[in-house]
Amino acid sequence: MKKLVEKKHPDIGFGMTVQDINCEDLVKLYHLSEEMNMEFATATLHNSFYFRKLDNKIEDKAKVAKAFEALINELLMSKSPKKWFRAYFNHGLINYIYDKPRLLPCEMGSNAFFLDPYGDVIPCNGMTEKASMGNLNTDSWEKIWSSSRASEVRNCVKNCKKNCWMIGSVSPAMKQYIWVPSFWVLRHKLAGNKYKLKIE
Repeated sequence: MKKLVEKKHPDIGFGMTVQDINCEDLVKLYHLSEEMNMEFATATLHNSFYFRKLDNKIEDKAKVAKAFEALINELLMSKSPKKWFRAYFNHGLINYIYDKPRLLPCEMGSNAFFLDPYGDVIPCNGMTEKASMGNLNTDSWEKIWSSSRASEVRNCVKNCKKNCWMIGSVSPAMKQYIWVPSFWVLRHKLAGNKYKLKIE
C-alpha cells in the first residue's frame, strides 16, 4: 500500500470485512488509513448465492459490535461530514449483526441494480438465490428494466427478509432518505461525539 502511495496511485484505500477473527484490528487499520490519507470502507459477513456461502456467522456479536462502536466514535470525532455518515453506515452494521430490521428500506432493483460478470441484471448480490431481470447479452437495457420479469424481481426484493446492510444497497437509500442519517448524525454530534452501543 505504501509503495502504491509513493507511486501516486489515484484511487487506493482499505476495505475490511469485520468479523470475530479481525475485529480487534478495526480501529488500528482505520488509524493507518488516516496516516496514509486513504479511504477506509467496512463490511461484515453476509451470506448469498454470489458469495457462494450460506453459513457465515459471527460467534461473538458483542465483541464485534464493540469494535464497531469504537470505530463509530472515531468517525464522529472527525471534522469530515463524509465520515459522520460513514459512522451511521457502521451503526447499521451493528444493527445487522444483531439480526434487527434494516434502518432504511431496501429498494434494490428500483433505485439501483447489480450487473454480474455474465451480463445478468440483478437487484443485488445479497440474495439467497439469484434473481435475474434479464441479460444484456440478449436484450436491451430498456426491455429488461421495464419487463414483467423485472416487476416480479422487485416484488421479491420487497418481500426479502435478509435485511442486508451492504454499501451497494445502503448508499442509495441514505441519499433517498437523507433526513434519517442526517438526524442520527446531528443527534450524536450534539451529544458530544459519543455513540453508545445499545441493543434491545
